[in-house]
Amino acid sequence: MGASSLNSRIRRTLAAFDLRPASGAALDAGHQLAARLIGPGIATLETLRAVQRHTALAAFVRHEGEEVAGVFVFLLLNAHGHAAVLLDQFDGLSPPLDQLAVPGKPPSAYYGWGFAGVTPSARAAVVAGADALRHGPLAHIPFFCRAATPAGRRAVTLKLGYRDLPGSTSGMFWSPPVGDPPRRAA
Repeated sequence: MGASSLNSRIRRTLAAFDLRPASGAALDAGHQLAARLIGPGIATLETLRAVQRHTALAAFVRHEGEEVAGVFVFLLLNAHGHAAVLLDQFDGLSPPLDQLAVPGKPPSAYYGWGFAGVTPSARAAVVAGADALRHGPLAHIPFFCRAATPAGRRAVTLKLGYRDLPGSTSGMFWSPPVGDPPRRAA
């Protein structure tokens, strides 16, 4: 399976939870929502915009009515990013662009950058979207994250089954691959 096919599968998987790629005003609104719910210790809007431009696949939002009610952001890492995570050196606030998988290149790992929702349905959708990626199109790669809040910690450990990354001193969690690599077409 090619990387562009993978990107399409990711978008379809998240669309099932009414999570759509964020751009423009929706990206700004998603960042504002995350800042309000998570607090000031998140990546800047400028960083989020740069990552979204670079990867075209980092930020998704859920609308309820006219408002953004949920935001889900993640990073697909290349081999350098994956190594940085394992060495406990990955900068989650300002991820180096050269550690991110780009369109057309298969990822080596997933990093959950954050999710938040203002309604029960939005919160459920972002958690379910993350889990659907882990058991669907990205099942063949390891998942990593840090929790910014106690609620985030509960979500990733109790609902998503992440565990402490051995040797991490930065609060990194992980989940091993749950599926086989996709087969390549002949």
